[in-house]
This record gives sequence, C-alpha cells and structure tokens, in this order.
Amino acid sequence: MLIDFEKFPKVDMENMNDVHENDIKIINELNDLIENYISNESEELFSKLDEKYEEWLNHTIEHFSGEEKMMIEKKFPPYAVHKQEHDNVLNAMKNVQEDLRKTKSAAGVKNFVQNGLVRWLVNHVQTMDTVTARFLSGKISLAHPIN
Repeated sequence: MLIDFEKFPKVDMENMNDVHENDIKIINELNDLIENYISNESEELFSKLDEKYEEWLNHTIEHFSGEEKMMIEKKFPPYAVHKQEHDNVLNAMKNVQEDLRKTKSAAGVKNFVQNGLVRWLVNHVQTMDTVTARFLSGKISLAHPIN
C-alpha cells in the first residue's frame, strides 16, 4: 500500500474526505499495477495499467471540477490559486500518461506516482484543501470574495 488513508490528513468536510479516500484507493491500485507491470511487462498488464491510469485521470478531473464548482458558488477568495494547482497537476498527469502510452515503460509513471504525487497530494490537502474546506463549511471567512 502506497498511501494509508487512516494516516492521511483529513479536512473539515466529510464529502471531501470521501473523495480523497476514493483517490487513495485508485492510487494504491494503480501503484500495485505499476509494480506488477515492471515485474512482468506483458500486454495484458500494460492494458490494465493504462485503464487504471485513465480511471484515475477521469476521477481526478471530476474531483477537481467538484471542488472548483463549490469554490465558485461560495465565492472562495483564493479560488484562482487553488484552481491553478489543480490545473498544474492535471497537466502533469496527462504528460505522464502520454509518456506511458508512447514508451510502454512504467518508469516515468512510477516516479510520478511514488515520489512527486504523494508529496504533492499530502501538501495540497494540508494547505489548499484544509483552508478551502474550512471556508466552505463556514468555519472561517476570508476577505475579498471572487466575483
């Protein structure tokens, strides 16, 4: 298991925690497929890895879209900064997927998932998502709402 949800940071909105739990489930499944594919580079395992990556990408797009919609509805002041983080990681995910499909090598996706992604995800939840959840749940207010 790459990420233990029980030890993963939580935020002040249960629906966001539920989405994060689904993220972690998919990421852990993806990580297992990465390791299996590296051990045995078969066409069948590549297909499963590619499908899981696509599932993860689509889930992440939906996850970010849902958060962004809530931020817009509640006029979350640092919306643009939070959205930019989402856009940056989605672009990175798409680039890694393109590389995976071109090369059929799991080295890049393994590095991205096991190194960069885990650090980014924990940091993002502890900073951006924590403040966002507190704002959206009414536990804090911030000046200068977006229009």
